[in-house]
Amino acid sequence: MYDGQTVTVRAASLTDALQTFADEALLLSYYADLRVRMPEPGLLTADPVQGVPDVLTEEVNAVTVTMTQAGKPPQPLLVRGLVTPQRFDLTSPVTIEIRAARTANPWPRVVLDPVNFTVTATLGN
Repeated sequence: MYDGQTVTVRAASLTDALQTFADEALLLSYYADLRVRMPEPGLLTADPVQGVPDVLTEEVNAVTVTMTQAGKPPQPLLVRGLVTPQRFDLTSPVTIEIRAARTANPWPRVVLDPVNFTVTATLGN
């Protein structure tokens, strides 16, 4: 479904719903081709920033990625270039927020719902 601002994809599993998005869609991208990933159900991590050219390090380090589940405080996935993998409860949705100081992100808010097997992504401004 697409309402002009939000895309929702439902599939047979959360992994399948995430794989519906082509790489070119930049879903869960926090900088260029660096992305938030779900390597296994209930685990979120982010690509490491090693290998980013020195001239871009300050810009990449200004990106913050957090995940939040209902009733819990936001948990850092990426802060100042440091990746902290986080586990989440598979019985409720988790919201991933990507904030960048200097670069626009096409999908700054993505909700993963492991119960209904949906990914809901909101377009940035």
